[in-house]
Amino acid sequence: MQLVQLDGCNAVSMNGVEWGLYLTDRKILDRDNFNSTIPFYSPEIKYGVWSKSTGLSRSPLIGTVDGERVERLGQAILQYVREYENSVPFKQDDHFEAWLLDDSTNKPVALLQSVSSAREIGYLGEAKWRPGQLIRAQFHSSAGLTEAGSAAEAIQSSIQKRCSAGRIGWFERNPNHHDIYRFEEQEQVAVAVDTLPYFPVTLDWQAAEQQQLIQAYLDWLSPWLLLDQHIPLRLRHDMIPIACKYVDRLYAIKKLLPESICRDNRIKVALVQAAISA
Repeated sequence: MQLVQLDGCNAVSMNGVEWGLYLTDRKILDRDNFNSTIPFYSPEIKYGVWSKSTGLSRSPLIGTVDGERVERLGQAILQYVREYENSVPFKQDDHFEAWLLDDSTNKPVALLQSVSSAREIGYLGEAKWRPGQLIRAQFHSSAGLTEAGSAAEAIQSSIQKRCSAGRIGWFERNPNHHDIYRFEEQEQVAVAVDTLPYFPVTLDWQAAEQQQLIQAYLDWLSPWLLLDQHIPLRLRHDMIPIACKYVDRLYAIKKLLPESICRDNRIKVALVQAAISA
């Protein structure tokens, strides 16, 4: 995901081409329309969607917003995206990661969240790994399945059994792939570099069927994993043959692929195949 943030607004893109523009300034809501003694939660307000080819498509806004502030912030984030969208992929800076920990070994098992600043480290609520809608809809594997349930549910069950205590560990991952720290009682404690998996779920499983299930899941994720700058480039190059099986997904994120991976002939062939079939 590519993220641009300004004071009171941000822009998000999953492919570097189409950008969702959002306003986060609480002052946008006209407080005169509310009882000022009642606290309220102000979620992000979508200003619109922009791409270079189609321009800006505005989103409808509720009538209780400060129109002048909306336009000022919306045009500010739009101008910023126009200026920097050709600079993607941006440098990845979410070096602080929250992991579910194994009940017996206390080792990281599944990534829950990542943030860019130690100030953002905080309480996560329910400490459970849950599959997203896309995983539920598109990921399929027969490995590790019981008589009932989907592959996504099998992953969730495997992680839950291993991390039933719900313990979370916060880690800081050095961008140069060395010096890993764990936060313990607000202090940074150095841990072994191999403590923190490179992939969002550990590959260290005792049961063969669980190992196969997680490997199948990471294979399915492989096009997106090619974009993960926390994974050493040599490991991402090893994933190219698997990622090339998902040519449509590769084509959708081609603007975000690292230059060295774009130069790989297997990637070039996959992108041509996707363009022909599009």
